[in-house]
Amino acid sequence: MNKKKKQYEHDATIFGVCIILGIIGSNFIEYGIVSILLGIGIGAFVARRPIS
Repeated sequence: MNKKKKQYEHDATIFGVCIILGIIGSNFIEYGIVSILLGIGIGAFVARRPIS
């Protein structure tokens, strides 16, 4: 049970970092929304993978 909670915290951290990177990137990239969506997409993809 505890391991599962830790997994969710890990996923949330990666997801949050990707969103933050997307928002920061949107200041430099003309297509800000695309950048944020890409960040979320990468975050979701990485979060689905188990911690090795």
